[in-house]
Amino acid sequence: MNETTPTLSPVESWPPVSRLPDAELCKRIAAARSVDELKRIAAALPEVQLAMLGIGLHAVAQGRRIAALVDACTCRLITLAEQEMGPAPAAYAWLACGSQGRGEQTIHTDQDNALIHADGLDADTLDWFRKLAVFVTDGLAGCGIPHCPGGVSPVEADWRRDCRAWRERLLDTVTRPQGRDVMLASHYFDLRVVHGDAALFDPIRNEALAAAAGNSRFLGLLGENVLRGAAGGDGLLKRLRGRLIANSEEYTELKKKLLLPVSQLALHYALRGGLLARNTQDRLEAAEQAGTLGRAEAADLSTAYALATQLRLEHLAYCLRQGEALSNSIALARLGPLQRRYLQQAVSVTRRARRALRLALGG
Repeated sequence: MNETTPTLSPVESWPPVSRLPDAELCKRIAAARSVDELKRIAAALPEVQLAMLGIGLHAVAQGRRIAALVDACTCRLITLAEQEMGPAPAAYAWLACGSQGRGEQTIHTDQDNALIHADGLDADTLDWFRKLAVFVTDGLAGCGIPHCPGGVSPVEADWRRDCRAWRERLLDTVTRPQGRDVMLASHYFDLRVVHGDAALFDPIRNEALAAAAGNSRFLGLLGENVLRGAAGGDGLLKRLRGRLIANSEEYTELKKKLLLPVSQLALHYALRGGLLARNTQDRLEAAEQAGTLGRAEAADLSTAYALATQLRLEHLAYCLRQGEALSNSIALARLGPLQRRYLQQAVSVTRRARRALRLALGG
């Protein structure tokens, strides 16, 4: 990996869609006539990620575009499923959460999906949606996007519900928070409609967001969960400050140690304001505008997230070029001095933000 400064260009400077390497792939995905053809087309996703990095596309923009390509694969699989199984017997929507829901995806990812359908369906209709979930999730796995190891999938009944059950789940998470539900809150509030009737889900999410903004118990428990998840960055900071790192065999899991903590902090401050944004940087900007997060803190966290995302993409590109298995574990000795300095500053920003949140929670 090189030691150039990560590009932090604003949205206005992104290249037009017609010049981006994902545009043609998106057209081919939409025209795929079978699952096998779609799998062959999707095999080009790593090349597209490399090409976007090669033209200097902002790392955060790449996340949105890879997520859009996965959306396109999902929509095409749903269309192919309906051609095989017949049209949907009731109104529904396919949902994505996690990095796809937030528009922060890379080629090194897995599936985080859900499904909502109309209330009051009979057993045969419910089974149609179960079969749809199997068809689409198996198809995505064939496209190089593995099944979620944690079971966040509409194949599972917990992630395939009717409107009434989804409303109860989201509102219970906010108004009667318990440990596991609070841990899943990030998944619930990241959910985004990829295909189908958005009117089934969006009003439910909006109602839950409004309830979250005024619930100090839920926000406190969510904040405590954020602090537990972000605790691993302290050891990384100490290692980055060490003088012998260039000769060490140490690795760090960048996604868990930095990207996830920042995204969780952004979620917390967005929920404090009941804000609609899903993307981490959008949430930070919206939280700053709403006054739930200070301007300097929002800017620092946004920059830290962009820098860490850039380093992660450069690492994935290195893995692809070297023929190594994709991972988020980066050898610290492989980073140049400037990259290590960037990473050190990003971790320091996250630690300060965590300390501020702890004080706000009375810790």
